[in-house]
Amino acid sequence: MVGNHQVWATGDDDGTIRLWSPQDHRWLGEPLRLSGAITALALNEQATWLAAGDSTGAVTLWHLSSQTRQWQGLAHSEPPTVLAFSADGERLFSGSRDRTIQAWSCPIEPQEESPAEPIAQLTGHLRQVQCLWAFPQGKQLLSGSQDGTIYLWDVAHQQVQHQWQSQDRLIYGVTVDAQGNPLAIAGSAQTLEVWDIRRDQQRFTLTDEGSTLWHVSLSPDGQCLLSASQEGHLHLWRVATGEHCATFRVDRPYEAMEIGGCTGLSPVERAILHTLGAID
Repeated sequence: MVGNHQVWATGDDDGTIRLWSPQDHRWLGEPLRLSGAITALALNEQATWLAAGDSTGAVTLWHLSSQTRQWQGLAHSEPPTVLAFSADGERLFSGSRDRTIQAWSCPIEPQEESPAEPIAQLTGHLRQVQCLWAFPQGKQLLSGSQDGTIYLWDVAHQQVQHQWQSQDRLIYGVTVDAQGNPLAIAGSAQTLEVWDIRRDQQRFTLTDEGSTLWHVSLSPDGQCLLSASQEGHLHLWRVATGEHCATFRVDRPYEAMEIGGCTGLSPVERAILHTLGAID
């Protein structure tokens, strides 16, 4: 699922993509369909283009308001795992399980559907590509992989300008700060860190140790970070400063259920119910 304040898009295993208006609380138009399961989605900042990757390895681009397909490219040998637009919406990048990154050109105006070929291919990661961040105009690109590396690419020359090794940390995301310095969101299952890639310096630790991370997601502009823990907490962070902005709590199955007067519960059962939100 991807979205902004104008539209949300969801993809399913049956190849169906549906668009939702968060303002009007309704589905928009007819579902879009692909032949394979949806494996990646992306919207550009202007909500002009919607891109999707599917299990056949294809990357497809739609003009969002008219819901017309612009092109489909078949350059990956395995499913795309992540998609990212440049800020101007003129470039699309796709990373895949096949360890490659493809760069695509997006039309300025809607056009009739035509085949598409990548304008550049970036290779070097040893495992699946799992996160991308495109600089304005798409001239540079950050990529993170399951092999623990982050590359800063010169897209036009298809060369790595800088490489950062995570040293046994998981790569959760890549972004840049207000000055354009590339940052890595990395850590373990219980810690989350922001690293300055060029200086190889840790800037902040964003989560308390002992809280097991289940999911980490960057905002579309890359400036805020949402982390979800096994305990049911959602934490919102400001990446540039490490400031903790808000905490949200997902209701557990027995949230606020009073069990103080219940009989027949063993100490273990009572402890489990407390973990699931029950109170005495």
